[in-house]
Amino acid sequence: MACKTCWNKMPWAFEVLAVVTSLVLFGALAAILSAFDGKPIFDSHALTLNTVVATLSTAAKANILVAIANCIGQWKWILFAGAPRRLLDFERLDQAARGPLGGLNLIFNTKVANA
Repeated sequence: MACKTCWNKMPWAFEVLAVVTSLVLFGALAAILSAFDGKPIFDSHALTLNTVVATLSTAAKANILVAIANCIGQWKWILFAGAPRRLLDFERLDQAARGPLGGLNLIFNTKVANA
């Protein structure tokens, strides 16, 4: 019960934790790649450098996507709770969660001033 109270006091704590974790993983990835730059790559039967790099990059990407998805969900709520909006705005917000082209479409085609 005490943990639930902590999360209620800091509503964005989970997203902040996800971003910090993503940055730590990205830093670990950069450190490992710089440590093995110009050196022979280790290759054992259980673990390879490629496996470590793929795991760290996937975990970092997953953590940052958690924060981005929650922010986009909050943005949808803010935009559509206040006043009626076009359904196209909802579609643009949905596309923004699916890749960089959707994000650019959102940035250049959605008027946030009406929110």
